[in-house]
Amino acid sequence: KTVLLGNRRLMDEEKVDMASLKDEAARLQSAGQTVVHVAQDGKLVGLIAIADAPRPTATAMVKKMRERGVEVAMLTGDNQATAERIARELGIEMVIADVLPGQKADKIKELQAQGK
Repeated sequence: KTVLLGNRRLMDEEKVDMASLKDEAARLQSAGQTVVHVAQDGKLVGLIAIADAPRPTATAMVKKMRERGVEVAMLTGDNQATAERIARELGIEMVIADVLPGQKADKIKELQAQGK
């Protein structure tokens, strides 16, 4: 048997039928949770919801950076709802979500080219 664990993109690439849990996955994501899809033999059989928590010192660090005139941004592979939830907790206004690891350096270069 083949078991896959991953995000929606992986399931799309592997042509996994996600219809059975599509609404539940959307509900979890809109609640700010990261959803890991579990598929077995091409069929979605479950979801794992993960709620990220910022480090205890993160809020103070963001505040200090802003006091020094630094524009703080969050660049993450998390989905938009999860990223926005964490950014609100930390006081971060600029959120760039759903970025794959191989795309992060390019996103940073784009921001730098914009003077950020």
